[in-house]
Amino acid sequence: MATPTFTKYNGMIADPDLQTRMRLKQATASVVQFGEVIQIGHLNEAVQRIGDGNRWDVIFISHRYTEEEVGRFISRAKETKGGQDTAFIQVMKSKDHQNAAIAQAMLRGADGFLFEPYSVDQLIEITDLSARIKRERSDMRESLAMTLILGDIMTQLDLVAFLKGSGFEVTRSATRLKELCLSLQGSAASPENMIRYHGIAVKLFVEAPLPKPMFQAQKYAGVSSRVKKKMEEKIIAEVEKEMKSPAVGADKKS
Repeated sequence: MATPTFTKYNGMIADPDLQTRMRLKQATASVVQFGEVIQIGHLNEAVQRIGDGNRWDVIFISHRYTEEEVGRFISRAKETKGGQDTAFIQVMKSKDHQNAAIAQAMLRGADGFLFEPYSVDQLIEITDLSARIKRERSDMRESLAMTLILGDIMTQLDLVAFLKGSGFEVTRSATRLKELCLSLQGSAASPENMIRYHGIAVKLFVEAPLPKPMFQAQKYAGVSSRVKKKMEEKIIAEVEKEMKSPAVGADKKS
């Protein structure tokens, strides 16, 4: 009979007090879902460890830091690759178990809470929360990436249609369109991502605005191949410039 396997969650305990760090460390050791759990006394050191690129599923942050320190730490940590899928858990005193304190912690960026004295069951709930946060944030990044790529595909499709309808050469632009489409293959490989792709594609194409002004210019009816070539290059350059510009919402962080 096969031995059951568990997902191991790497954790970090940030607390300036050694005794309370050790107490939480010992508590996590009794939960089979936890893997490596390290202890950090200073938040600057914690940011450095997160920035090293290691994966941290959950970070426990002591109430012994000031609200400003905690808010600044979470903001900096979420900007790193190692912290983008992390569940930030505020460890709070039992007397803070009230809506106002919880609301303030949430505004500082906390994803969950652990109230002293904590139990094994509460720690198990934290691992479940970590898994859900990781999945949701990964899904959000996948959706954003698909949205950006599909936006470029739609623009490129407009370009190819315009060039072809105007009698211009489309080989270069058609090749670029094919490359963009191929870039989606990896993103939509799984059944879940394929469903997500279909939803995003339908929404974007249904809500697509009229072709941009660059595709509404009067077609060149002359015979000069040089002028025709320059018009084609100008249109392609405008499209490529637009596709390289940051999209609205692309700078948002989870």
